[in-house]
Parts: sequence; structure tokens; C-alpha cells
Amino acid sequence: MTNADFFASGHSVLKRAIASGPLAFSVRLGLAAAVLLLVGARISGVHTFPFHGDDRGFWFEANWSLMYPVVFPSVFGGLIHMINLMRGALERLTRADLHVITKKDQQAIDFEEYIAIEMSLRARGFTALCLSLALALTVVHGASLAAFLVRRHGAPPIMDWTVMFTTGQVPYWRNVVFDALAYSFEALTIFLGFFFVLKFWTFLHIFSRALRDSGVPYEFKPLIHDPDGRLGLRPLGAFMNLYLLLVIIFEVYVLGRRLQLIGKGGVYTLSAYLTALGDGALKVRNVVNTDLYQWQTIDAGLWALLIFLTLPLIVGAYLPLWTLRTYVRKKRDDLWDESVRAHEEARERGDDEEAEKLARRMAQLEGTQLWPNGDALGWRLLILSIAIAVAAWMPPLCVALIAVGITLEFWKWYVTMRSR
Repeated sequence: MTNADFFASGHSVLKRAIASGPLAFSVRLGLAAAVLLLVGARISGVHTFPFHGDDRGFWFEANWSLMYPVVFPSVFGGLIHMINLMRGALERLTRADLHVITKKDQQAIDFEEYIAIEMSLRARGFTALCLSLALALTVVHGASLAAFLVRRHGAPPIMDWTVMFTTGQVPYWRNVVFDALAYSFEALTIFLGFFFVLKFWTFLHIFSRALRDSGVPYEFKPLIHDPDGRLGLRPLGAFMNLYLLLVIIFEVYVLGRRLQLIGKGGVYTLSAYLTALGDGALKVRNVVNTDLYQWQTIDAGLWALLIFLTLPLIVGAYLPLWTLRTYVRKKRDDLWDESVRAHEEARERGDDEEAEKLARRMAQLEGTQLWPNGDALGWRLLILSIAIAVAAWMPPLCVALIAVGITLEFWKWYVTMRSR
């Protein structure tokens, strides 16, 4: 079974694209964006657009010229690489020597195939859902621009390369054709984003369901004396680390877009806004100063991005905080209860060696970490991603969030030192 068979069965086009590998996929998508968008902008004449001391041409809008040829292809390449990590984790968890995932007390050699089949179910409906969401978000983003392009009167929604024809520097139809091309590429990128994020959620859901559903012939057999204290689930850690890192990269993009729009459409230039945030960094006035939130600068596209931020966060937290946390905690508590009773009985019959062994077992269970990538790293990545998401919504809270993060790190260090 190939990565494409495992992840994209039932999706013929994407299956072929994923089969090319993460590097080839990234390079091809990046080259397509460079040719269609960067070269297309030059041919259309919208690559540069000096306006009031600023250049608002396509090449100078980083949320287009940098994100689509470079950042998004790199992120999608990372997501495809995650498929290797997912399959590697399944192989290690079902291996005979670890035996963490079993099938009726035997090696679960078909667990990967089971997950692949489950992920391929209702593939057409899944594709239709991703397409619908991508088209809806693109329409929301471009609705005001499309209305202006059709009517061609009144003030444009924003003065940049999308309406450069109003200055007479480029022909109307050339501008419109390139606008349609750019927004079509945006729709493709949004579709890919939904496809990968929702597929990863599907994988986590099927994996966790296989562990907790008695109707599924697979069973989770935790390693009580796991040196890492993760009940044998460490193989999932690399996959989750990379996923959360890619989420953070996407969130930084959204935060950057938020600041960019504040600098373009608000009462502040970008440098003046950052200076205002810095000047009030240690004062409460930043938090209560409604002018610094600049809600009026958020366009429809950014509203869609800000709302979409919640989806990858939910997916990232789904396995450790919802399903796996509940299941593993119950399993750990059940094993602890069994050990307590056995420990009591060993003490009563004077079997000190057995009692000591059970005491160590209970101590090991008490220290179990519920994040496959380790509680410390898992929580740090999740909290960082939440903090960036909050900052994207409300930039004046940036300094407060940094201060809270530093305080929490110091408190954790202090508690650790005290416990020693």
C-alpha cells in the first residue's frame, strides 16, 4: 500500500498528486503559482501599483505573491510528509514486539488497511464537502470585489491591484481576467486545506474509535512501564508535532494578514500601529483601547480565515484532549484500581516483593502522560497555537499573552524545582 492508497483512495486526482511525494507536490504547486500568478501579474500589468507612497501591486502583496508560490506549497508538502509519519506510527504500534494495538490478542497486521478502507468511504461526498466549503469561502472573500467589477461605479472595496483598471493604467478586461485567475487559485488552495485537515481529523477519529468501540476487533493494550510514560503511544508523537507546527505556520500567516490590513485600511500605518502596541505594552490601556482592535479593517476574506482558524485547532486537540484523553484516563484508572486491590492482597499475605512491584506499577500509572508527544511539548504547542489565534483576532492582547506564557513557564520551572 502506498501513501496515496492509504490517504486518498476514492480521490483519483489527488491520489495521483500525493503519489508524487511531498517534495514534488510542493515544487509543482509552487511553480504553478509562480507561472500563473507572478508571471500572469506581469503580463496583465498589475504586478506593481504605486499608490500614496505604497506599492499595492500583486508582487508587493505578500499574502498573494509569497503565500501561494512559497508558503502554502511548503505547508502542503509538510502535510503530505505527515502521511509517512502516520503510517510509520501505525506500523510501530501494531508491531509484534510492541503489541500496543492488537486484534483479539494477536498482531493487528491489517490495522492500516482497516483505517485506509474507512477513510475511503463516501469519498465523493467528502470531495463535494471540501469543494463547497472552498467555493463558499472564496465567494465570501470576493463578493464585494465581484459586485464592483460588474457595476463599475462607486468606490472600490479596497484600492489595490484587483481594481487597478480604475486608474487607467491597465485595461479593464485584462484586470478582470487576472482577478478571476487569482481567486480561482485561492479556491484551489482552500480546497486543499480543507481536504488535508478534514482527512487528518478522519484518521484520528477512526483510530480513536477503533480503540474504544467494542464492535471493532482491535484493542489498545497500554505499556504500563513505558520509559516515556506514554503507555506505548509515543509513535503518534512525531505526526502530532508536525501537524501542530504547520497549524502555527498557518496562524502566523493569518496574524500577518490581520496586521497588513490594519496598515492598509485603518487609521494607522503598519509601523505606527506596531509602535502604538509597543508603547502601551506594559499598560492596561492597550487591552481596553477599542481603537487598537481595528475591527473595521477586517474584510470578508479575513473574517473567513479567522473563523477557519478554529478547525485545525479542534483537529489538533481532538485525539489527546477529547477521545484519547478520556479513553486512556479510564484505562489508566481501571488498571490503577486493579493494582490497588492486588497490592492490598499482597500486603495481607506478606508478599512484600509483589507489593513493591505493584507499588511501582501504580506510581508509573500516576505519572502517565496523555499526550503522545509528551504532555509538556503537547501543551506548549497547543497553547502557543491558541495564543497566536487569539492574537490574530485581537492584536492588542499579544503582549498580555506573551506575559502569561512566560509566567506559566516560570511557574512550571519553579514547581519542578520544588518537587526535586
